[in-house]
Amino acid sequence: SRFGAIDLESKKMMWEVLGSKNRLRPAVNSKYVFTDIENSIHALDRKTGKTIWSESLGEILETNIDYSQDRPKWEFEYGWSRRFIATDEIVIAQGSKGIAARNSDNGKLLWSFKNESEMGDSEPVIFNKLAVFSSVKDCSVFALDLQTGKEVFRILIPECNYFYIFDD
Repeated sequence: SRFGAIDLESKKMMWEVLGSKNRLRPAVNSKYVFTDIENSIHALDRKTGKTIWSESLGEILETNIDYSQDRPKWEFEYGWSRRFIATDEIVIAQGSKGIAARNSDNGKLLWSFKNESEMGDSEPVIFNKLAVFSSVKDCSVFALDLQTGKEVFRILIPECNYFYIFDD
């Protein structure tokens, strides 16, 4: 697949790169576009599409799934489990096996958090120096401190199926 940026004022393609087979929404800050290409997070320059840095997402993914043996699990891993959120300082990647935060400018790992993601988990949001996530597995909404990755709170929700978290 292909991935790129369009200038809406000029109605022209700014740049385009080979993308990933994974379905995900990229995260964007003032300098970079963050996306998944071949099981790695890539920081692309917003203006040129040039890769500034890339790091493996291996610690938060399950990549040894056989499509012919477990198609639903494979489709979740490669189609829905990967989510990104970003500020100008930090980019957070959520995968099926955990959450990892990296420095936006250089990709250095800042912290990681073990958490299994499932179908129905919502897109995470950043609010008041917290990264807020959902977990269908234990029917909860939880927040991690952006700087340390420590869990700040977890609220159990009765009878959950799908979550939508938004900043109001």
